Amino acid sequence: MSWMRCVGVMMALVGSGIASAQDVPPRVINAAGEADALVAEPPERRSRADAFDAFQSRLAEGVTPETNAIVRLWECIGSDAASQLPDEYFERLGIDRPTPGGSAFVSADAFLMAKGLLEPQDASSKRFQEFVRRGARAWRAADDPVAVEWLEENATPLAIAAEAVRLPGAYSPLVPPSDERGRGSLYRGLLPGTQCCRQIGRGFCVRAMVRLGEGDADGAWSDLLAVYRLARVVARGGTLVDLLVANALDESADRAALAFLETVGPDDHGLADRLRDLVALPGLPTVAERIDHTERFAMLDTVALLGEQGLDAFDFGDGGPAVGQPMRAKCDRILASLDLEPAFETVDAWFDRLAADLAEPDRSLRAERMSRFAEDVRGLNTRSAAPRDVAGLLLAGKPADAALSRRIGEVVVGLLMPATDAAVVAADRVRQTHDIVLVAFALASYQRVHGRYPEMLSDLCPDVLDEVPDDLFRGGVLTYRPDDDGFLVWGVGPNLRDDGGPSVGAAQFGDDIGVRVTRAASVVGGEPSR
Repeated sequence: MSWMRCVGVMMALVGSGIASAQDVPPRVINAAGEADALVAEPPERRSRADAFDAFQSRLAEGVTPETNAIVRLWECIGSDAASQLPDEYFERLGIDRPTPGGSAFVSADAFLMAKGLLEPQDASSKRFQEFVRRGARAWRAADDPVAVEWLEENATPLAIAAEAVRLPGAYSPLVPPSDERGRGSLYRGLLPGTQCCRQIGRGFCVRAMVRLGEGDADGAWSDLLAVYRLARVVARGGTLVDLLVANALDESADRAALAFLETVGPDDHGLADRLRDLVALPGLPTVAERIDHTERFAMLDTVALLGEQGLDAFDFGDGGPAVGQPMRAKCDRILASLDLEPAFETVDAWFDRLAADLAEPDRSLRAERMSRFAEDVRGLNTRSAAPRDVAGLLLAGKPADAALSRRIGEVVVGLLMPATDAAVVAADRVRQTHDIVLVAFALASYQRVHGRYPEMLSDLCPDVLDEVPDDLFRGGVLTYRPDDDGFLVWGVGPNLRDDGGPSVGAAQFGDDIGVRVTRAASVVGGEPSR
């Protein structure tokens, strides 16, 4: 699946809620270490190859093959996924292409199909969903021998992955396929390793929950930490898709961690250590970082590609532009002679505006600005983003006219700008969930020492937590209600309205994000975890 199509699929998946945190970096640095506008210089002054190398250097900064978690992960991702990638990908990693055999991870659906328990393209089947739920609640080996067999088959790849995610570096090149015309669009780059990592994360969660059910709390926690670390490795991949998958992994780990807490309770002698592990996890990158770095570069590179390869730059592997050959040849000649600097400036201006909108500290004002931005981008799209319309634009315009070049830049923005507003909301929901799960562990740790839950969250400081996370969407303190049977803690969701917190069972509760821990059940984000 191409990066371009993958963005659409992932955004559909996270629309209902899929985490973020870190400063926006400089756009990309070149070999001299100077701030660089990527390919924002006309092609005659800066080649696409130089810009691409500078982009890869930024992604790989400080990482060697020996410290790169991605290198180790390919030992368990395997040759099938590797076959989808060009040789240059592995050359930039500094390793040989994986060959058949070895210790490739077997996904749950592939395993079930091999056992005759799942039909192809039937991921919504009851049996497959049972497998998925095994990663969100404690269970015993006798409950599901088939799942146990799947875990046993994946014992070696999971062991490799657990070692890999402890490495300090993570660099996964973004390398599109090349042909006789040269390197293609970055939007045609494939991300099979990222998708495989999501399957590996599921394996860790499922194994954690059976270990928990069998009384091995330390083994279960080790697996959950592996999922959290895997999320942070995947998040270093550079694209918005990598970040969305990382958020999905973090969300899975949070749900399993809450099931862990509910099962072991304050009687767990390692509870203080578990809390320290959670506090020590670095935050995931922000959507702003991905947008201002990789997405900006990819779009500017597409403008340069228009001058280099003509209308073929709009071919993202989903069928070429519906433009006849004579018209295409004429358009390609116009693009080759067109001064694209105004187009580069136009793309940069849109990204500068987006970066400013994302940096707005007031959440409600930021939401308004993001909504206007999305509306304005849709307006560009309706003004002609189809390749046939681009051809008409070129043939009707004046090649020496800066207005034509700027209009080309607008077409590229209208066609390729991702749905950032939805991605930001989804990431913030995951971050709020993670913060609240951390608070839940802090409350359990406090109860272990004092025999009761604190009256207020501020009582956790400074002995249990240095500081209590704020309500991310509303600001201020999270809502907290202790009782004899447990506690309820929550923050508001994207609607910025307090809907009363999560409820046990299937009751509707709005979009509040929280956790209820009792002796009978626990709820994250309104959905029972067991």
